[in-house]
Amino acid sequence: MWILIIIEFVIFSFIGCLIDSLHKSIMQQKLILSGAIIKLICPVYGIGALFLILNFKLLSKYKNWIQIIIGFIGLILIELISGLILEYIFRIKLWDYSNNFMNFYGWIDLQHTVYWSIVTLIFKKFIYPMHLKSEGFFKAKVL
Repeated sequence: MWILIIIEFVIFSFIGCLIDSLHKSIMQQKLILSGAIIKLICPVYGIGALFLILNFKLLSKYKNWIQIIIGFIGLILIELISGLILEYIFRIKLWDYSNNFMNFYGWIDLQHTVYWSIVTLIFKKFIYPMHLKSEGFFKAKVL
C-alpha cells in the first residue's frame, strides 16, 4: 500500500505543479516553472491530494457536501500551515497573496479558497473514483 501512496504523492505533486506553472505562465505572460525542491514537483499538492483521499475515505459514510466542505477547509489549512512553516522555519516564501483581496499574511486568500473548493469538487467527482480503481488494481496485482 505504501508504494501506491508514494506513486500518488509524486503524480499529484507533479500535476499540481504543472497546473500551477501553467496558471502563473498565463498570468505573467512568460514561462514560469514552479517547484519547491525540484522544478515541476510541488510537495504541497501531493500532500493536499493525499489529504483529500484520506478525507473521502474516512468520511465515506457522510453526505458528499460534508466531505467536500471538510476537504476544502483542509486544503486551505494545508496551504496556511505550509506557508507558515516555509516562512518561519526555512525562511523562504514560495507564494505571496499579500496584494490579493481578503488575504491572511499572504499565505491564503479568498481567490485561492475558491480555487481549493473547485479542486475539491473535481477531485471528489473524477479523481477519487480513479484512485479507488487503482487501489483495487494494486491490491489485486501488486500486493
